[in-house]
Amino acid sequence: AQANATRKGGVNMAAATTSVMPGEVYLLRKTMLKTRDLLDVFSPAYSKHSSEHHHLQGDETTWESDSNETSPDAEIKDLWKTLRHFLNNGYMLLGDFQDLDHARIRYTPEQLAQYQQQIWQW
Repeated sequence: AQANATRKGGVNMAAATTSVMPGEVYLLRKTMLKTRDLLDVFSPAYSKHSSEHHHLQGDETTWESDSNETSPDAEIKDLWKTLRHFLNNGYMLLGDFQDLDHARIRYTPEQLAQYQQQIWQW
């Protein structure tokens, strides 16, 4: 019952706290990998720019593009590429953290806390 209480949707919910241990991130990391792969497959089907808005009017679909260069989205050139980059960084960070367990690396409690904070801040 305890193992089922810590899992939701196949993801270990212990990974949502700063007290997570290196051996507890496997399912979260696999989920991130699948999400990253889905972005690779399906991102070409969607707009690359976050500043385009889709409007439905009856049976007619129109696209509008914001020309306001001062918007927060103006510097994002490709939203899907940015999101994939963010997921990839998290995936790699979790992999380094997971390696502490898999590679049987010795670490101090301070080093563990530093890794945990990096993951939490990501």
